[in-house]
Formats: sequence, structure tokens, C-alpha cells
Amino acid sequence: MTDDEELISEVASHCSIVTKKKGEKIWAPGTREDSTSVLLDGVVKTYILSPDGTENTLTFWFKPGTFICPTKEMINIPEIWCAALTDCTLIEMIGTSVYKLAEDYPELWKEIMCGTLPFAIRILDKVRAGYTLTSKERYLWFLEKYGPIADKIPNAEIALFLGIHPQSLSHRG
Repeated sequence: MTDDEELISEVASHCSIVTKKKGEKIWAPGTREDSTSVLLDGVVKTYILSPDGTENTLTFWFKPGTFICPTKEMINIPEIWCAALTDCTLIEMIGTSVYKLAEDYPELWKEIMCGTLPFAIRILDKVRAGYTLTSKERYLWFLEKYGPIADKIPNAEIALFLGIHPQSLSHRG
């Protein structure tokens, strides 16, 4: 067995395939269970809640193979939530936090970290779009970034993400 095959076998021993229904939480603040998930199909959103309870979507995940790790320290955002926006399938690695993965499997940790960089870039891109673009420009930006899943996301979710009124969005087409 090669080193790669041993790594795959070891990591696979911690994995199971799970399905989440639309709206089901993947994790929430206070989650105690050490786990790391990999998206196989579907659309997932990560968000934070405003003090008034409004959801503020940070990003949508839809590319197969995306690592979705529930550690607020890793992405430096407190009170982060993650939910299935559509029915989705994930590989869950239970009982092995990203920190244990970093320690035991540095090659895999490197892959996870490379996968989180697009998350940081997306947040910065959203901040730029939110503060420098008009609502029409934000909608066009959204279509450019999330075109492959735009028809799967309810207009109300898109409006929340873009910070515009849902009625404004419904007039766009």
C-alpha cells in the first residue's frame, strides 16, 4: 500500500455519507461534535445572525469537493451557521476535527486550507459588492458568481444575500 492509499484508508475509516434535507442545519453555534464535511452535491449556505435575528448569508457552496468545516476559529467569524439550501449529500468525517486532521494528516490539511481560501475571497468580494455597487450591479455580480445555482435559490434568499428588497429582485426578471 502506498502512502496515499494508507492516508485515504485512514481518513475513510472516519467517514460516512449523509443526506440533508432543504433547510436542515449542518451545524450551528455551540456545535460540540468534531467533524469536517465535504460537499458531494446540492447547495449549502453559511450565514450569521444579526442581533435582530436576520440571516446574513456569507456565501453559497455548490461545487462538489468543497470542504465545509464547522470551526469558527478557522475562518475567524463568530456565531456562524451552515444549512442546506437544497437537498444535499455530504461526506462527514466525525470524530476528527480539522485540528486533528492538521496534526495527523498534514497533506490533507493543506488541501482543506486551500479549499478555505476561496471562502475568504468570496467574503471580501461580497463586502466589496455590498458597499460599492448599486443594487442592479449587485444582482449582475450575483449572476456572474452564482449563475449555475441561481435558479435553485429562492428570490428571498438572493435578496437577503444582496441586501436588497425582495420586491426589487422580482422586477428583474
